[in-house]
Order: sequence, then C-alpha cells, then structure tokens
Amino acid sequence: MEKKFIFTLILFIAHFIGQTQDTIVFKNGKIISVKVLEINPQLVKYRYFDRNDDNLHQDAKKKIARIKYANGVVDTIKSEYSASDQPPIERTGNRYHLVYSSYSKPIGERELVKRAKCLGKETGSHELLKSVRNLKISNHNTNGLFFTGIAVVAIGGLYCFSSLIQYPNAYKSKEQVAQIKKDGITVGLTSLGIGIGLETLALRSFRKKKIKLAKVVELYNSSIIPLTSPR
Repeated sequence: MEKKFIFTLILFIAHFIGQTQDTIVFKNGKIISVKVLEINPQLVKYRYFDRNDDNLHQDAKKKIARIKYANGVVDTIKSEYSASDQPPIERTGNRYHLVYSSYSKPIGERELVKRAKCLGKETGSHELLKSVRNLKISNHNTNGLFFTGIAVVAIGGLYCFSSLIQYPNAYKSKEQVAQIKKDGITVGLTSLGIGIGLETLALRSFRKKKIKLAKVVELYNSSIIPLTSPR
C-alpha cells in the first residue's frame, strides 16, 4: 500500500512538473524545458526549468520554431518579416515609409532591402530576389565609381602640388624643374578629367539605383498580404 502511494505521488509530481514548464523548440531541432519570462519583437527570455541555473537566458526569435506553454498553448514564432504581417511601403518625396493602419514610419534603404530579401525568400519570389541583387550590384558600382573618382583626383592633385614646389638645386637644373612642373600640371589635369568622368558615371549609376529601388518596392508591395487589423 505504501509503495502504491509513493508511485502515485511520483506520477502526480511528474504531471505537475509537466504542467508548469514551458518548452522551446528551435528550428535546428533542439528542444529545451524552460520558464518563459519575456517575449519581445527580437528576443525570447527564459530560465532553464530542469537545471540548477537561475541565470536569465535569451535567444533570437528567428532561431525559434515554436513555444509550448505550460497550459498547452502552442505559439508558432513567425518570421520578423512574415508575408502575412507586413505593411506596404510608399514613397513620400525622396523618402520611403512603412504604412501602417494608423500611422507611417520612415524606413531606410538598408532595412527596406532586408525586408524585401526576407520576403522574397519566404514567398519564393525569384523576381523580388533578383531585383534585390540588382540593387546591391548597383550600390556597389555607384560607391566604387564615386570613391575611385575622389581617389584619382586626390592622387593627381598631390602629384601636381609636389611637382609645383620643386626648385632648382645641385641635383636639378632649371630646365629639369620646368619639365617636372609641366608634367605635374599635365598629370593633375588628366587626373581631374578622369575623376570628373568617374563622378559623372557615379551620378548616372545613382539615378539607375533609384529606379531599381523603386522596382524593389513595387515587387515587395505585390508580394505581401495586406494587413487587415490595426496595430
């Protein structure tokens, strides 16, 4: 009789423990027993349930597939940029905004591209992913041309300046110094011309980039499922 009571007590305790612990299932298959303390837009904070560890731990929501709470409720963690939970993007002047039901929020190009890339992967939109790649290539080209043009002008200017401050001495005659100055001016003007040409190409590339950015926004808006409830 005593053994039966102890066995029943163990089963009761095991059942009670099972009902008071939460379970986190990660996308890589890892499962842990915890007590979930806080969930915010980026992180899940918890303490381990079955370890002698009172430290507060946290993991990024993007790593977690679902959370099963002690009361049996299962919370499937959505992607931060889920297609069913995204506001459209609209252009206002030279800025882009996320348009929610009751307000709009400015969005930078980096976040815009990140949202578009995540959305393209989730929805399988090859056209959207391709437009994101094209935009990134255009960004690289624009930045490369811009900074290369500045570097060419700077190097030419330094060479020209160093040539113009030459004076005759024991090692250089007046004729040699004159030739050095002439060559310096030639190099400087040539560098200036090349630099201006590169900056012109950078400006054209920047204009093309704005067109490609608008294309990304267009494809992004066509890929989302419109919000139906206010935030």
